[in-house]
Amino acid sequence: NASPRLGTWTNEKITNRENKNLAAAAGAGATRQQQQKQPAEQQERRVPRQPLPRTRAPPNKSTNSDDETKHQQIIDWSNNVTGETLCEEVPVPFNYITNRFMRSSDDKIIEEERYFAKCSCNRLATIFTSNEDDPVTEVDVHDFNKGVCPTKGIDCGSVSFKFHVFKCPDERVGFGIRATQDISRGSFICEYIGEIITRDQAQAREVLYNKQGFYYLHDITGQVYAKRYSIDPTHSGNLGRFFNHSCRPNCTTLELPNNAQKNKKYASPSDCPTEKERLIETMKYMPRLAFFACKDVKKGEQLTIDYSPGRDGEEDGQALRQTVECRCGEDVCKGWLF
Repeated sequence: NASPRLGTWTNEKITNRENKNLAAAAGAGATRQQQQKQPAEQQERRVPRQPLPRTRAPPNKSTNSDDETKHQQIIDWSNNVTGETLCEEVPVPFNYITNRFMRSSDDKIIEEERYFAKCSCNRLATIFTSNEDDPVTEVDVHDFNKGVCPTKGIDCGSVSFKFHVFKCPDERVGFGIRATQDISRGSFICEYIGEIITRDQAQAREVLYNKQGFYYLHDITGQVYAKRYSIDPTHSGNLGRFFNHSCRPNCTTLELPNNAQKNKKYASPSDCPTEKERLIETMKYMPRLAFFACKDVKKGEQLTIDYSPGRDGEEDGQALRQTVECRCGEDVCKGWLF
């Protein structure tokens, strides 16, 4: 797929030997205002949002002028996620959400149901193992994440590390994500959250988005009941919306099965008596796109991914369309995002 949408990134192997020392030194442990109840119909129509953001200034810094104060503001967007400005004030304004959703035929918002029963990090351990003689264990996976179970983070939509969304020096790049603490290789960053749409809907929106320079659409590779879907966080999304591209990224993505299907209520979504229930059941089978650090990330470093992994324009069938110029500045730069 050579369209200018975010591709499914390769599952980079994360070596075990290097991380054992890092994990041993890492400390264990890590860490929503409840929304007012509304009539069910109103809740369905409204995209789920966080409470109003709180603004605070960094400690031990003067805020003498209005401009200086505005520049130094840190705004709480969600748990462990802050921003340099309000979500409504970024170049492409959006609602910060923590659950994916689909729209019904009458344009109501139907939010997904999450489900976590027990740790299944053995699956991640298998993916992370690059040396069969020194396999990664579930304990190692938890240690990479400072003692926190990443499976729970993925299933519950939480963010365990602290991040700040900032305005990049190059205005053409827009905003990016900065780590505000050291993060070990193998750590879970966040899930890619947004509206779940069909591939046909994604292709139709892409025409408009490309004209506006919006490149947030991300395809889901796995099929759900013979249909293909994409994630669109353009107007409603989360932290993952702000990953910038690098030809030498420090993060990658794994497409993982959705554990919510273990809590299904019907044998198949087609058995559901209402459209709302059918959409909820369908989303339980929708794979999750999870970001992981594929390198150690230092405090203050920007988090990046490769928008077109495995495509360098040199192999047949892998040529980039050369529609958006890359500005990562790496010595291995491919020259183009797509």
